[in-house]
Order: sequence, then C-alpha cells, then structure tokens
Amino acid sequence: MFLLSCFLISNIIFAWADATLEKSVTMQRNSFPLAAPLTAKDLLIKSGFLKENQYKLSKLYEKHVEKVSKISNFKYPKNNITYSPKGNNLNILLLDIRGLNNKDLADIHQYPYLSLFSKENMFFKNTYVASNNLQKSIFSLFYGLTPNYYSEIDNSKIQSVLFDTLKKFNYKINFFLSSPSKADDYYRIILNNKNIKSFHVKTDSENPSTYTDVIKWLDSNDSSSSPWFTYISFEFKSDIDSKFQQILNRLDLQKTIVIVTNSDVPFVNDSTNIDNLKTPLTIHWPGIHDTKFTFRDSNLYSITPTILSKLFEITNPLSSFSSGCDLFDSCTNNYPIFTASTSNIYLIFKDKFIMLDEKANYYAFDKNSYLNVQETENPDFDLLDVSFDKYNSFFKKINNQNDK
Repeated sequence: MFLLSCFLISNIIFAWADATLEKSVTMQRNSFPLAAPLTAKDLLIKSGFLKENQYKLSKLYEKHVEKVSKISNFKYPKNNITYSPKGNNLNILLLDIRGLNNKDLADIHQYPYLSLFSKENMFFKNTYVASNNLQKSIFSLFYGLTPNYYSEIDNSKIQSVLFDTLKKFNYKINFFLSSPSKADDYYRIILNNKNIKSFHVKTDSENPSTYTDVIKWLDSNDSSSSPWFTYISFEFKSDIDSKFQQILNRLDLQKTIVIVTNSDVPFVNDSTNIDNLKTPLTIHWPGIHDTKFTFRDSNLYSITPTILSKLFEITNPLSSFSSGCDLFDSCTNNYPIFTASTSNIYLIFKDKFIMLDEKANYYAFDKNSYLNVQETENPDFDLLDVSFDKYNSFFKKINNQNDK
C-alpha cells in the first residue's frame, strides 16, 4: 500500500510539473520506475487550471532558448569566406563612448563637435544595443551576432570574421580602453582573437592617459601606408567633446571610416519602453552619404556585416556570418531585431515589440504608444517560431535529436 501511494503521489506531482514545465521535477523523468510518468496537460487545460497559450509559450521558449544549444551543432561562419576586395582599403576608427545617448548628440551647445559630426554624417536614430550585459554587447559588436551565441564562441575560441578579415588585408589592429574596471569584459574577446596584438588600458588620471596614447598613436601613423582599425573606449565626461575634436583633426576623413556609438547601455531588465534600449550610432563613410536609410531600425550587431560587405566586398550571403544586415542596404527586411537583457528577450518589429521573459511570460506592445496590444493574450506562434529560427540560425539541429 505504501509503495502504491508513493507511485501515485509521484506521478501526480510529475503530471503537474509537466504541465507547468517545472524543470526541477521533469528532468527526473528517467528516475520514474516501471512506466513512463503520468502527464495531464490536456486535462488541466480543459479544466481551466492551465492556460493553453502559456503552455505553448513555455514549450516554445524551452525549444528555442533553453535547449537549442544542447540538441544542435554550432557553426560560425556557415561557409568559408570569399572576398572581392576594392583596391583602396580605408582606415576604420570605432569610438565607443560609454554613457553617450541620442539626446547628447542633439545638444549642439554642450557638445558642438559631436553634434555637428552627427548632423553632417549618417545618424541612425533607431539603433538598439544588443544586450545590457557589456561583455555580450561587445561580443555582438565585433562578431555581428546576437548575444545568444556568446557561450558557444567563448567555449570554442572561434575568431571573429571581422578580425580575421582585417588581418588578411594587413590592417593594424589597436584597442584603447580608458576604463580598467571594464577590462575583463574585453579580455574574453581579445583572448579569442589572436590577431589583436595591441591592447592599451589606462585610466584618464594616469600619465600618459589613454587619450594621450591615442593622440600619439594617430600622429605616428599619420603617413602610414598600412591601413588600420582602431577601437577607442572613452567614458562620457565633460571633456569628451574636445577629445573628439582633437582626434577628428588628426584624421584624413577621405580615407577613414569613423563610427561613433555606445555599446554599454545598462537598461533595466523589465523595461517596456524600447527607447531605453536605444543607443546612438553615427557613421562617416567616405563616398557614402545617403540618409534615406538612417531612420530604419537597426542594431549594433549590424556594424560588422556592414564593414565586411561594403569595405571588403565579402561575396557570401550576410546570413552566413552574421545575424545583422548591411546598414546601407538590406535592413528593411531584417525584422525582428533582437535585444536581450539578463532575463528577457526583446523582438522588435516595424510596428510593435515583443518581450519574452525567462518564465516564458509574453508581452506585446505598440511601438509608438507602448500600450499592450491584443496579441498579448493571443500570441502569434507562427511568427515567434520563424523569428526564433532566425535567432538560432547558426545552430544546426542534430538529426538524431528530438524535442522532449
């Protein structure tokens, strides 16, 4: 009688856990003796104890977010990279200003040089950061991938297509960082990319400072015949505008791509205002000054594929090495745009955005009013499936694996 009672109780517990996707219980499936454990999902749905849509969302989240790396092989890039490079390789300056936002770029009185630079070049006002985790945001910036691939890249030590390409075309690669406290967030990227030989970390108070090192390096390479890629990370402080002016004065803007952005946007996890997920992005690109595409939604993980496709003319489809798009071309069809916090995934579409949290709770908002839309109660599961297939496109499902 005791054994029968234990058997019945354990199966009832499992049935409820299966219906509510309580993983601490369902992961013990193989521990149940004699027969497959009882499930009661259909009964609970019919009796009103469980919402069918919530169950479907939980299964979808489990399939596309929690289990995908366990039942799939990761491949990046998907194919060997081929090039059709132009004869003139431009220098690339990527200035990452921690704390900078779109309002600052519009403040012509406080930040005249940054503001003027933004007005005279291509300002992408609807650009979203990839993650509120700096390490993952930097990863997305340099790999051109959504942050869900970070662990795969870090574990396998795969080099970025961007840095491989820069090395292939004999670019000097330099990193200048003015925040030693943030250095650890960069080291993982540096360690995985052996082509990065020069990495400078100093505080602004050190003598010489990071800024001084940058100026010295630019002056010494003014007449260099070798092209260069330089990444500079500054804190957003009162003297940032004058620093920017001095750096800009040392550049040959006919031969240099200049990108100004901020990869460190610590938005709150449950933010339902997508303006909090936005980050500034201004690009000066010699020979390109078309503002018709700058209003489009974009993400920082599209910077790398833009450089690779426009400057080095990679002939592979962008989807074979990036989650992003060419900012000057194909971003009209790049929805949804993905952004992630430590607990939520945001899917940004043309007229709405969807937030899915780690418990598979689903929220849909109008992009203009930020009000919940009816879809919150009736999710578009086909849209979610297609979107997450894109999100996980660098995972190839192992043939002998089944979703359980």
